[in-house]
Amino acid sequence: MKSDLINSINNLSNNINILQDTLRTNLYVQWWNTQWFSAVIGALTGFVGTFIYSSWKNRNKKLFDFYQWLLKQAVFSTPEGLLSTAISTSYGQEDKEIPEKMVIELRSHIKYWYEPLSKIHFLFLDYENSLKKIKNGSKNEIIEQKEFKDAKNKFQKIMDFVHKKTGENEWTS
Repeated sequence: MKSDLINSINNLSNNINILQDTLRTNLYVQWWNTQWFSAVIGALTGFVGTFIYSSWKNRNKKLFDFYQWLLKQAVFSTPEGLLSTAISTSYGQEDKEIPEKMVIELRSHIKYWYEPLSKIHFLFLDYENSLKKIKNGSKNEIIEQKEFKDAKNKFQKIMDFVHKKTGENEWTS
């Protein structure tokens, strides 16, 4: 019976030593190797992922709404429409050149720089730059210029892009 008691005390002592060794190793574990840190990283990843997803979804919705609006307003932004408006508009005593008036009309009607950065932004920027390259003259002279035809092609690229993005075409929009 004495030996059973001694064996039990030895077993208890061994178990306490094992428990102390386990506690000692847990005290020296790095902070990044804990469940708490893992949970924080998981939560932050979830929040960041949700934020990125919702931001991307809102951006795409805003762009789609802009495309839809543009389909209804495109008649005013064609080079021909801008030219006819520019010819009939006057800006006071020292009147501006017709290409400059065309750019002013485009910028006053379509504020593309307020939309999220996308391909449409660069297409409009290119279209605006092609309008600036048109040389001043009468309506018939301007229509015959290579730069005016280039502006028409760039506007058509914009409309093709918008039609592609909305799924519409020139007859259904």
